Amino acid sequence: MIRYNRRAAGILVAGLALFANPQTAFADIVTDCRSGNPARAIEGCSIVIDSGVTPAMDLATAYAYRANASETVGKHGDALTDLNKAIALNPNLAGLYSNRGNVYMSLGDEDQALADYTQAIQLDLNFAGAYFNRGNVYSRKGDLDKALTDLTAAVHLNPTYAPAHFNRGIVYFRMGRATDAMVEFRKTVSLNPQHEGALSALRLLEKKANTK
Repeated sequence: MIRYNRRAAGILVAGLALFANPQTAFADIVTDCRSGNPARAIEGCSIVIDSGVTPAMDLATAYAYRANASETVGKHGDALTDLNKAIALNPNLAGLYSNRGNVYMSLGDEDQALADYTQAIQLDLNFAGAYFNRGNVYSRKGDLDKALTDLTAAVHLNPTYAPAHFNRGIVYFRMGRATDAMVEFRKTVSLNPQHEGALSALRLLEKKANTK
């Protein structure tokens, strides 16, 4: 029985098309690689990577997209391998380190995650997501002062990001700063009225305040 290997065929078709139209040869494949569908993304990015000819997408980007798709379906090891390759090709892109930090968190390696989030921040001092992620790791480790510093930076850089306000509220609560925590939880609800965590925390804190 002959099995049809779409990936191998895709590489051949892409290679042939390149001679005919180098500007659009990988258009459909790149679209698949960028797809929000993990299976399509992994297959499309694999064709781009395996072809070694990338007029429409550089290899680092292809590895990064494939890593994201792999992480989405729980293939953390594959995601880590691809992000290592992407970083080797483009070591100055902050987002790659932040994404690898996320993978390390999925693998339970908080120290490596911290190192990557820190590197992302060093490369881009305005990277709100990296501050948010690093702040969450510090919070998990119980280093509340550093967590508060990073989450505050995330809030300042992206004032409408509800999760940053909520997590800062949690840190304030753990520090015994209930009033500050309530401010953050109210801000969270103003940004996301359906945020159950913030709504529950507010009910709890308001009940405690009313019983004093």
